[in-house]
Amino acid sequence: MPNPKVKLLPFANISNYVEGFEIVSTQWGGDGLVYVLLMNQIPERKRGMFVQSKLFYQVTMKEITSVVD
Repeated sequence: MPNPKVKLLPFANISNYVEGFEIVSTQWGGDGLVYVLLMNQIPERKRGMFVQSKLFYQVTMKEITSVVD
């Protein structure tokens, strides 16, 4: 179990990593790290709910993970 007393800075500048991408999701993981999921192109949803199971174009995703010293 990670240490629950983690000191976080009030902000993190991730602007160098998000150019050309959109933040899709952020999450505080069970391991105590913060995860940010980015995509260069967000697929359209069918009926506002479901992402298409087959895309006709390439989507690039990347993940940024926080590191606690």
